[in-house]
Parts: sequence; C-alpha cells; structure tokens
Amino acid sequence: MSDRSKGRAHFDWEMKQPMHPIKHAPDPGWGPVSREELDVLIASELGGFDDTLLSVWGRYGVPVRAAPINRSAEWGLEKIFVVAQSGAHVVVYDNDEDQWALGRLDARDKVAVQSLCGDLRSALSRLAKTDTP
Repeated sequence: MSDRSKGRAHFDWEMKQPMHPIKHAPDPGWGPVSREELDVLIASELGGFDDTLLSVWGRYGVPVRAAPINRSAEWGLEKIFVVAQSGAHVVVYDNDEDQWALGRLDARDKVAVQSLCGDLRSALSRLAKTDTP
C-alpha cells in the first residue's frame, strides 16, 4: 500500500465514524428563575429607581409573561420572562446569564437575546433608545 493510499484509507475511516454532538449536562444546582424569584428581583431593582426611571418603567413595563427562546438546538425551546416591551424589542431576565438583557421578538413571539445589560436600569435605558419616532 502506498503512503498516499494509507492516508486516504485513514481519512475515509475518520469520516465514517458516527458524529454525535457532545451534550454537556447543566449544572445540577442550576434551575430557571421562578416567577416568584423574578418578582423579588424586579421589586428590588425598582426600589432603587428615581422618578425618571420609574417613568420609563411605567411607559415600557408590561405584565410579566413567559416567551419562548431557543438558545441552542441541543436543549430545544425554553421559556424566558418578558418584563418590558417597545415594539419588537423586549427586556427579559436571562436566567442562564443571571442578568437582564435586551432581546427582539420574531413573528412567532420567540425571543432572540441581542445584548446582555446587567441590571434592569441599563436594560430599560437601552430599550428606551429603540423607541424612535
């Protein structure tokens, strides 16, 4: 067998091996934020808002609702909480990252996270900037 055919046989063997995606188990201590935990987070942050930020919250805050998000094909559809909205832009609590984020809704109301914001104050400020006439 020539060196060239050895290489090809090796290459073909590698290509015939089953390709299984590596699945990483989530941290056993992790779980999605509950609605009750979210309400505590919101109340805690709203308690530190001045009148201007409370006005922004009053303008964009919506009744909390769960919306679908697909972070990865590996784990499938999950739920994430929407707390404020301006058109297709939403503020969500990204429980995977433990921080507030700005996202966008698609035609099926599925969320795509666009940017992590840290606290609710920053997320609302970014949301307000999306509201242009």
